Amino acid sequence: MNDSPAYSRPWWVLTLLPLLLAGVFAKYRSDSSMAREHFEAGATTQSAEAGQQLERAFSQIYRGLRTIARLPGVRAIDRYAEHFDADARTSVQEIYNNLATNVAMSEVYIVPLDLEPDAVDPHTQQPGAPILTYDELIVGKPTRSRPATPGGPEVEIEIFEYRLMKQQLAWLREHCADESSVQGLDFPALCGPEVVTCDNSRYSAAKPRDADRSGLVYSVPFFAPDGKLKGCISGVILTHALSDLLPDAGYALTEPGYHYVAGANQPGTWSASLAKVQAGEPDPELAWSQALELGVRDEGQKWLLWSGRPQAQLEDVPEMRAARQFAIGGALISLLSAGGLFGFLCSSRRHRIEVEAQNRSLESRVHERTGELEAAQQRQRETADAEARRAGELEAQIESFLPVVHAIEAGDFSKRFRTQGTNGLARIARALDEAFETLEGSRRRELEASEREAQRARELEQRVDVLLEIVGRAAEGELNQEFAVSGSDGVGRIGEGLRRLLSDLRGGIARIATTSRAGGLLRDLRQRQPHDDRLGRAELGARALRLGLRARARRCHGPGCGHFAVAQRPALGDRGAHREGRRVGVEASRRRAAPTRP
Repeated sequence: MNDSPAYSRPWWVLTLLPLLLAGVFAKYRSDSSMAREHFEAGATTQSAEAGQQLERAFSQIYRGLRTIARLPGVRAIDRYAEHFDADARTSVQEIYNNLATNVAMSEVYIVPLDLEPDAVDPHTQQPGAPILTYDELIVGKPTRSRPATPGGPEVEIEIFEYRLMKQQLAWLREHCADESSVQGLDFPALCGPEVVTCDNSRYSAAKPRDADRSGLVYSVPFFAPDGKLKGCISGVILTHALSDLLPDAGYALTEPGYHYVAGANQPGTWSASLAKVQAGEPDPELAWSQALELGVRDEGQKWLLWSGRPQAQLEDVPEMRAARQFAIGGALISLLSAGGLFGFLCSSRRHRIEVEAQNRSLESRVHERTGELEAAQQRQRETADAEARRAGELEAQIESFLPVVHAIEAGDFSKRFRTQGTNGLARIARALDEAFETLEGSRRRELEASEREAQRARELEQRVDVLLEIVGRAAEGELNQEFAVSGSDGVGRIGEGLRRLLSDLRGGIARIATTSRAGGLLRDLRQRQPHDDRLGRAELGARALRLGLRARARRCHGPGCGHFAVAQRPALGDRGAHREGRRVGVEASRRRAAPTRP
């Protein structure tokens, strides 16, 4: 089957792969070119901004020095500033403060035209020096009135600055010896090669490097009131201060004529391309490089801002990464698409051949299946007839159960299903019969228990009625009653207690009556023998007996107290009362026998 024409593979699909790859490559070239253009445009813009910042710094230095040169007090200053007034001195100080704050200017000098740093000044007996120096903001500069102490700040070196100033004065003497050569505010300005300065603010004696205190001397002329050249105003700025103005390691300030390079504080692209930086030329090996000319006023010299971007920075641009990822993804998709299409077409053809073979096999199987289905339908019809018969039997059986169900709904559980069979309905009916029999037995037992409870209630009611009758008759005064209410239950115990109560009451009443008769006899004896002490003692004894009975009657309250009082009265009424009576009689006799006081 694999050799048949219908199964021949679609090799023509693979011819699409080169076309797809060519399209992906063209798209990559276009995207990468656009990314490079954007990269170069951004780098050019950043370089222009950095150049403008440097130009502003140099312009501010130039304008500050020019302003000092035009001050009347400076123009009239004498060689040793002996008559330099306070206003002029303060004005120069404020201009220096502004420069030191905004552009990190190290020092400002007012330099005479006849400066000779290598000769001794006969007036000061010191090497030649400028007229005045402004450097109060320099960290670590010793006071001029006293030498530096050992272990103090590093020694400052000024000779290299002064020698460069002497060279600048020579150029000014030659090119602008008179103020008439200056057009308005267009003062000439001179710089020079990098020299060691006296600014030790970034210099460390522990790690001595002259590069940490090297910088530029930038000068403009100043003229006397008569217009003659009188000297120059020079400003000193460290190379590190100019490096601080550079954005990153891809920038450097250079002046090829002075062989001067002020690169960024951190090494990087500019240090790797140092030869091109010193020559003031772009580096073609970089992804982008430029030497931008700055507008710095320096007679006869050209200051440049060199900037460059390595290839790695270009490759890291988001647009370039996107173009590269698209190219890789496009190539993979092209390969997968061509391979997938080739496989799909091969699979489709193979599938079509297999489907045709399956169709032919399916037709023969359909005929066989049709016969099997007809036989199955016949069996289903027979099964349905059998189910219909069983349903009829079940319906008849249910009809026979309806009388029993109606009786149960009416509350009659005596009837039974009495069915026979093995189907589920018959088993349910037999289970219900057993349940009904159990329920009927429970009802009979409940009825018998209810009758017993009713009988006990009637008997209890009769006994309670007997007790109530006895209590009522006792309340009317009839205490000689006899009754037979006893037992171990609560009513029997109440009857036993009531019988004991009545018996105690009868005994107590009999003793009270005996006591009353004794009191009458004492009264008769008192009338016959009024002065007999024994009669007095007997009378007092009877009185104590009556008081004791009354006190016990008052202390006794409640249903059970009567029995307690009557039961205790013989012990307290007979012996206790007689003893109390004898004690009271004896005391009375003693009082009568005692002599009477006047």
